[in-house]
Amino acid sequence: TISGSGAGANSPVALYEGSTLLGTGTANASGAFSVDISLLTDGVHNITAKVWDEAGNAGPSSTALAITIDTTAPAQGTGITAYSDQSGTVTSSSTTAPVTDDQRPGLLLASGLGSPQLYLYINGVRQAQADYNSSTGRLRPWTALAEGNYTFYYTFYDSAGNESPPSQSFSLRIDTTAPTTAPVLALGAGVSDVANFAETTAGSGVVTVLGEAGATITVTFTDSGSPARV
Repeated sequence: TISGSGAGANSPVALYEGSTLLGTGTANASGAFSVDISLLTDGVHNITAKVWDEAGNAGPSSTALAITIDTTAPAQGTGITAYSDQSGTVTSSSTTAPVTDDQRPGLLLASGLGSPQLYLYINGVRQAQADYNSSTGRLRPWTALAEGNYTFYYTFYDSAGNESPPSQSFSLRIDTTAPTTAPVLALGAGVSDVANFAETTAGSGVVTVLGEAGATITVTFTDSGSPARV
């Protein structure tokens, strides 16, 4: 819709691009008008208006209004390759581990993107804000996420509001709760609580460890008061 003013009261109005008629309308009593025009191709278009008086005399064309039509969406982004974990005792500048305690993981995008306009989607919901660092290619949620399973992807958008297809998604579980039960050790083949000569000279044995799935467990063996951790 193209709007304008300055036409005669109740005058017929026509909009043109060059000599091509795009649409017509009628000004109101104050000389203001709005005209719907046909869809135009992508590119810059110079629109002019012309009015007629009651006797049918055509006035001069208005100054051209330049309009840029852009219906082409940006190209699809590549997938999220990894993420940075900057929270807790286990950190990494780039990891693909399926579980993290970082509630704002830094999703790593492809390099060389410059400073694009992009949206972050979390579990299919577009976020109102996201923290993107063009120097590192790191995209982080604006606010901390609760524990749970998440799927992330992003899109690019341009100044006309066109949005690209979504990137490939990246799934991640956030877990900030420490294990609540101690691991359980069980002696296996080659290990006993009172070792015989064969066991002490074998150089190897089996200890079975049971604990929370995905947890990192440290087992300490003590020999004459000197602990050895594995």
